[in-house]
Amino acid sequence: MPRSRFATAFSFLLTAGVLCFLWLPLISLYGAALWEILRANPTRFFEAFPIRPLPRILFWNTLLLSVSSAFLALILGAIVASVLVRRSRFQILAVVLCVLPLAIAPTLMATAFLAWTRLPPARAAASLAATSTLSINSIFIAAPVLALCFYPIAAFALSAARRAIPTDLMDAAQLFGNPIRAATGVLWPLLKPATFAALGLIATLSMWEMGASDLLDARTYSVQIYRDFSASQNISKAALDAIPMFVLGALCFLPFWRALRFYQVWENFQFAPHEDFSTSLRSQARFAAVEMTRISKRPKNTNPLAWVALLIFMASPIAAIAIFISQMKPASILFEIWVVNREEILNTIWAASATSLIILVLSTLLIASWREYSARTQRWILLGFLLPLLGAPIMVAVALLQFYNWPIFDWFFDSQNVVFISDFTSRYGLLIFGFLTRFLPLGVLWIYEASRRIPRRFEESATSCGASPFSVFREITIPLLLPSLIGLGAVLWTLCATELSLAVLLNSPGGQTLPVPIFNQMHIG
Repeated sequence: MPRSRFATAFSFLLTAGVLCFLWLPLISLYGAALWEILRANPTRFFEAFPIRPLPRILFWNTLLLSVSSAFLALILGAIVASVLVRRSRFQILAVVLCVLPLAIAPTLMATAFLAWTRLPPARAAASLAATSTLSINSIFIAAPVLALCFYPIAAFALSAARRAIPTDLMDAAQLFGNPIRAATGVLWPLLKPATFAALGLIATLSMWEMGASDLLDARTYSVQIYRDFSASQNISKAALDAIPMFVLGALCFLPFWRALRFYQVWENFQFAPHEDFSTSLRSQARFAAVEMTRISKRPKNTNPLAWVALLIFMASPIAAIAIFISQMKPASILFEIWVVNREEILNTIWAASATSLIILVLSTLLIASWREYSARTQRWILLGFLLPLLGAPIMVAVALLQFYNWPIFDWFFDSQNVVFISDFTSRYGLLIFGFLTRFLPLGVLWIYEASRRIPRRFEESATSCGASPFSVFREITIPLLLPSLIGLGAVLWTLCATELSLAVLLNSPGGQTLPVPIFNQMHIG
C-alpha cells in the first residue's frame, strides 16, 4: 500500500535532520580549516602528507599499530569463534566471557598492563622507543593490548558467518572431498567477507584509539592531534593532521561495506523460494549428509582449541580485573573510590543511559520510516550514516567544540536557570552530542540488519486488515525487534561509559565522566 504524505514527509525530515546533525560539525570544521589555510598559506597542505619526518613517523606508526592489532585480534577471534560456533553446555559462559573485553576500555587494559609490568605510565613503557624512528617497541607493546580488547569483534563476526552457512552444504563438501579442499573451496569463500570486515573494523578502532596509545607511548595520529590541540587549541592544525586518517579509515571501511553487501546477496540467494539451483544444491547436500551419517558415525571429540580459548579468556579481561582487585589492598578502598569519584560515576551513568535511550529511539524510528524505500535507496542512505565514522573520535570532539561554540547555541548550554533540563544540558549536553555523533551510525546499522530479518508479510497482513502504521509499528515491529534493541542498548551503554577520546575534550564543568580521571591519574603516576 502506498504511504501517506505525512509518513513520507516525516521520513524525509527525520532522515535529513539526523544526517545534518552528523555531518554539519565535520563540514564546518574542515570548511573553516581549509579556507583559513588557503587564505593564509596554501603550502601548509603539504604538512599533512607523509613526506616530512613527523607526518611520516605518525603515518607508519598508525598503519603498523592498526594492522598488527587487527591481525592479532583476528587470530585470537578465530580461535574463540571455533568454540562459540559449537553447541555445548558451556556456550553461554563462553559468550559472556567473550563479551567482557568490550566492557573494559582500552585505557583500562593499558592501565592493567602497566600495573602488571610495574612500569611508569608514560614514556617508560618503551624507553628505547624514544630514539626509534617507527617506535617499534611501543607499537609491539600496544598491539597485543588492543588485540585483547577488540578480538570479540572478530570472534562474533566469524561465528555468525559460520552459523549462517547451511550445515548440509558443509557436510556434503566434506563427504565428496577432503577436509582441506572443503575448507578452501566452500568455507573460506563464505567466511572471507566477514574476515576482511572484522580486520577493517578492528584496524579502524585501533587507529582511532587515543588513551591506550598515549599511556603506552605509541605515537599515532590520534595521540598527536590530542597533544597539539590541548597545547595550542589550533583547530586548523588539528584538522590538517587528521586528513591522512580519513584515507586510512576509508581503506579500512571498504572491506566492511563489501561484506555487508555480500551477505545481503547471500541471504537472498539462500532463502530464495524460486531458485532452482539453490533447491538442487540443498537436496544434494541433504542426501550427502544423510549418507555420511549412516556410513560413519564419529564420536564427538573435545575441541583442542577450547583450551587455547580459555587462556585467551583468562588474559582478557579476567587478568585485568584480577590486577585491579590485587591493587585494592585495604578492605575499605571500594568505599573510598565511591566517595572520591561519586560525581564522575553518576555522570557516567546519566550520560551513558541518556545517550543509549536516544539512539535506540532514533534508530528504530529511522529504520521504520525506510521500510517502503527500495533496497538501493536504503543502501545509499545507510552509507550516508556510516561515512561520518571515517572521522577519528578526537576530530569529532574538536568539530563539536568548534561548531557548538556559536552564540546561537548558548541558550541550550546555559545553566543559569535553576531548572533540571537546563542543568542537565549544561552538564551533559555537549558530551551526549559527541556520543550521538560517534555511536548513532552503529545503532542505525544494527537495527537495519535486524529489521531486514522481519518477514514483510506480517506487516503487510496487518495493514491489509486495516491496522494503522502506528499500530503495526507498536504491535509487530517493536516486539520482533525487542531482542536486538536490548542487545544494542547494552552495547551502547558500555561504549558510552568507557569512551575517553570524546570525554576528555567534551566534558563540561560538573559533567566529567569516569574515564577522564582514570586517564589523568595514570599520567600523574
